[in-house]
Amino acid sequence: MDALYGKGGLPFWTEREITIREQAIVRLHQAVSGALIGLNSAWSFQRVEGPLLTPRQYISPAYDDSDIFMLQAKLG
Repeated sequence: MDALYGKGGLPFWTEREITIREQAIVRLHQAVSGALIGLNSAWSFQRVEGPLLTPRQYISPAYDDSDIFMLQAKLG
């Protein structure tokens, strides 16, 4: 993972890193879901994705600025 731009500190991943991450997701999901469903068939798994940049007002107030990455500079 490289930060290609100094402004915003947004990370960028190579194709290889993305593939490795996706493989890890599949393997972990199979291991965890298989074990839990084996114990109780009522388990259900849903995969969801959220936006990478979320306005602060939409993030739970339970999280303070030390818990999340905050983009301080106004872009544009």
